Amino acid sequence: MNTRFLSLAVFFLALAARPAYLESDHGTVADPQPDPPIHTPRPIPEPVDQPPLARLVDRLDIGVARQYGQLTVYPLQLRWRHPTHQRLQTLDAALGNGWLEIREREAASVNRLRVRNVSDHHLFLMAGEMILGGKQNRTIAVDVILPPRSGFIDIEVYCVEQGRWDAGVGFKSSSAVAAGSVRKLAAAAADQRSVWNDIDRQLSAAEVEASNSDYDALYKAPDVERRMREAIERLRMPLQRTVGVVAVVHGRIVAVDIFSSANLFEALWPKLCRSYVTDVIVPFPQARREHRQGHPDIRGYLNQLRDSQFRDRGTPGLGRSWQMVHGMGGSVLEWQGGIVHTSSFGR
Repeated sequence: MNTRFLSLAVFFLALAARPAYLESDHGTVADPQPDPPIHTPRPIPEPVDQPPLARLVDRLDIGVARQYGQLTVYPLQLRWRHPTHQRLQTLDAALGNGWLEIREREAASVNRLRVRNVSDHHLFLMAGEMILGGKQNRTIAVDVILPPRSGFIDIEVYCVEQGRWDAGVGFKSSSAVAAGSVRKLAAAAADQRSVWNDIDRQLSAAEVEASNSDYDALYKAPDVERRMREAIERLRMPLQRTVGVVAVVHGRIVAVDIFSSANLFEALWPKLCRSYVTDVIVPFPQARREHRQGHPDIRGYLNQLRDSQFRDRGTPGLGRSWQMVHGMGGSVLEWQGGIVHTSSFGR
């Protein structure tokens, strides 16, 4: 009797503990009581470390502006000489001298390439530089420094030729750097579709027909090539102390690039100049509508860049790669306690 009584008591207790709704094969058939609101504690933001950008920006003077059509560039010159990083070699120098090997990954990926430094030099691969060949043309997503004899590492890239995926030919570099709009998307770690859409916009605006939506076709179009040669000739930069520029199109600051040394800037200036001219040839429609008169506040912009907040993005190479948290899109590559390159793309 005691055992039977105990069993019945357990049975009724189990019934009482069931939820106050019934279920069938089709789910809930009676309205359950709403759950009480969940109060999630507000996350405590992680402390944001900062790259040593102020030390570089505070040394800069703004030089005499140079103009080509609607493009105005302001040279940024070091106020005094200071120790710089050991000499970095560019992508063009690396490929031209056989110092850099580039391969598709074994399981080929649109947004990854494998690179290896086989030289005794430090190699600098700049975000926005285009690598042609392989299964499709790419643009480098993030600044990278490869140490000497690095072994193969994976770097982030974006596809700039969406209609092709085949063996292709060996890799080579393009003479151009992607326009500021593409570089800004890369700095913000945008998705691949956003990059393709922006390239389609540029090709359409420049009235360039490109098989496979190949971005490099824009820079090879005869009229575009002519204008870029004219711009490079017209916008010659003073050497020795010039380490960067502020590019202004239709009265708006569209890009700022600052390097650790005049040598590195001089080597990359022709490519960067082509990037800025692209923003003249194929500007966003609102840039024309909102053409500003007068001179933009260059020093104010540099101060805003100086005081921006960044997060550590990580890099497969040397140093630290920083991504701008909000406001102006941009990035910083830091190495050996100084800034190798910083870029920003307007408010």
